[in-house]
Amino acid sequence: MQLIEQQTAGQFSAASFRPASAQTPYCAFHARFWLQPGGGVIPTARPANLACCRPARNEEFPAQQKQAFCISAMAFQDAWNVDLERLRECFIHVVGAHQGIVPFCAYNMTNMLGDSLYRGK
Repeated sequence: MQLIEQQTAGQFSAASFRPASAQTPYCAFHARFWLQPGGGVIPTARPANLACCRPARNEEFPAQQKQAFCISAMAFQDAWNVDLERLRECFIHVVGAHQGIVPFCAYNMTNMLGDSLYRGK
């Protein structure tokens, strides 16, 4: 997050980003910003139970879509940094034809050679 702040000359402050509400704090982070008429952006506060980029009411969506945007990122895992606690607490899953229900981070996991363990199998 500090690199995002540095690369944008502080326009996207690390303090504007929060952990995603459905995952552990180590899984993902996001921030929502409003576009300014002159081209700048400002972070916007929003209720903790509101998902990233999702307006409070559906009728607000078309207007907000033109004025607001969200930056989200997820820390993927591989054979070098697997965190079993994160996998157990994962709220996002992929249903595979042969693997059944797989936590999203595990679905994108690779082995030590970089080969996918679940994706495309």
